[in-house]
Amino acid sequence: MMIVTVRFVSLQDTLPTGMIKAAGRAIIEKRNAILQHDGWEMTEASGLPFEETPPSSTDSEAMGGFVAVAKVGTIPEGQGRSFVVAGRQIAIFCRAGEYFATSDFCPHMGAPIADGYVDVDGGVVCPWHAWKFRLSDGCWLDNPKSKTRLECFPVRIHEGNIEIAIPQTATTPHDE
Repeated sequence: MMIVTVRFVSLQDTLPTGMIKAAGRAIIEKRNAILQHDGWEMTEASGLPFEETPPSSTDSEAMGGFVAVAKVGTIPEGQGRSFVVAGRQIAIFCRAGEYFATSDFCPHMGAPIADGYVDVDGGVVCPWHAWKFRLSDGCWLDNPKSKTRLECFPVRIHEGNIEIAIPQTATTPHDE
């Protein structure tokens, strides 16, 4: 039997500013999910905080079809960026000239995946606890037989834009 002792201390005393901001993003996405459930869509103005806008008639396209998120070339090679699409925090990565879209939440503890390290094998490493996921299908590479996956979304390039599609009932599978 293993005994684990946990000591709680102030986040400001123990975490670098970037990690505190990342934790804040995770809290804001949860808030956005609640507001979206009540009929509001969150849009990103210029970083945090988010600007609230009432739902529009184009919400059906945002939830069912492809949505332009960024211009091709705005995401540096080997890096990820975070965007709010249809009220969800989405990470888009550029690797070997190809774009991949995933949930921006690590299924382990909710870390911002967009801040993770993109490796040469096509994986992204979570910045908090180093869980590694394949960008192409979300497979948890540390335990490939697990049902735990990083949620992935279809990506296409259309008229110089990176576009993604988010299903109307997107869910993240977890181990049971």
